[in-house]
Amino acid sequence: MVDARALEAKAAPYTIVFTRRQAREFTGLPNRRVLDGLKELADLEEVIPIGGLRQGSRYEYRLPGDGVRAPSDPLLGLTTPDELARMLAPAPAETSPAPSQALPASGTRRKTRK
Repeated sequence: MVDARALEAKAAPYTIVFTRRQAREFTGLPNRRVLDGLKELADLEEVIPIGGLRQGSRYEYRLPGDGVRAPSDPLLGLTTPDELARMLAPAPAETSPAPSQALPASGTRRKTRK
């Protein structure tokens, strides 16, 4: 919705303002689902509410406006199956220390205080 309007207006996506009604019409979801979804997105700072702060005023939102936006690929940054296989592969066997290095020599005890 925002991308199409940004292309049409030849503007950056974060400059496009949209209402809950526009989001509801675009998604086809019921009002309550849109309300809950936009509230959660606002809590996660994925959208910024810029209106609706007073009772009776219209709720408007926009995308974060730093000029840098996450790519539209939702799978970007996820671990691929090949990367996961490499991460889960057993580590090469480590050499264990020689027995004389691993344990203190027999007969050596720690002195205790009385």
